Order: sequence, then structure tokens, then C-alpha cells
Amino acid sequence: CKLLRGGYPGGNCPLQSRKGATGRGVINSPLRSLEGLKTFSYLEELILDNNLLGNDLLLPRLPHLHTLTLNKNQITELESLLDHLAEVVPSLQYLSLLGNIACPNELVCREKDEDDYQRYRYFVLHKLTNLKFLDTRKVTKKEREEALIRGAFMKVVKPKDAKPSHFLDVVFSVHQFHSHIAVNVLDQLQPDLTGRYW
Repeated sequence: CKLLRGGYPGGNCPLQSRKGATGRGVINSPLRSLEGLKTFSYLEELILDNNLLGNDLLLPRLPHLHTLTLNKNQITELESLLDHLAEVVPSLQYLSLLGNIACPNELVCREKDEDDYQRYRYFVLHKLTNLKFLDTRKVTKKEREEALIRGAFMKVVKPKDAKPSHFLDVVFSVHQFHSHIAVNVLDQLQPDLTGRYW
């Protein structure tokens, strides 16, 4: 089954399905909604590149989907997307988000560098533990180990009052993570009667 999407007014997706259809879905035009996709529950690959999909993206449950590309859309919020994907596409092994603000790399913003991108990878791998490929690179054993240990602390946080197009990224670094642990350990230590800590 191959889904092709032409230029329909309003950017909605009037998809139709044959029962039990499997295969690859290619939707490559300015979509804002994925209405009708739920009838393709056996879909294995879905390419949604170059659309107008944003933070309100809602995929139906697609238990057989192993490949999803959302390159060059309007996704800015990474954590909510990853939580949604973990819930509705449990078999996902390949994900690509290049060209979205949520994927911090030099394609989107010149101020981003390889360190920003690597922190993003750790965070994604922390949330989606079954991924084998992320964007254009295979997931390494070392990345998977780092994601398990530090991935939760690699989240990108934006001030609530910031405008979507002009925001300051605040990234929790490994140094901040270790400093937080050290402060918590010191807070839990109590002096004994001689003034020594135990």
C-alpha cells in the first residue's frame, strides 16, 4: 500500500484505506492535520516531510509503524511529541525530525552546534528507548548508555513568556546535573555531636 497525497485545499488529509493494508505512506504536501490516518492501523512506514505539522500533531495508534519521518515541519516542542510517540507508535525504530526547531542543529539555527545536537539525541533516546536510527545516524551503544544515565537531564527548556520564533534555549548540562546531586547529598548529611558529618 502506498499513500500519495496531492494538493487538497485546507491541508487536511482525506485518506482512504483498504482493510489490512500495510506498507509505506508518503504524504508530502502542506498538511496541517492527519485526519483519516487511523484507518491505516497496519502502516509500517510513514513519511510526513515538508508539511505544516506543528506541536498539535496527533497520530492515531499505529502499532506496526517502525519508521516515521517528520523532517521540515513546524515542531518546536520536543518532549510532548516524544511522549505522544512513545504511547501511539510502540514499534518505532527509525525517527527523523531534521529541519524542525525541536531538533537543534545547524539546518535550523546557526547558533546550534554538535554538542546541542548530541544532547538532543540523548534526550530522544531516553524517551524512545527502542530507536535504532535517529535522524541520519545509527544509535550507538555508547549513546544508549549515556541516554539511560543522563538523557532525562538533557531537556531543552524555554521560558514560558518567550515568543515561539525568539526564544532562549536553556539546556541542563551534565555539570548542572552533578552539582544538583552534590547539593542534595550535602543537605542530607547531618553533623554528629563532635561536629563531624556522617
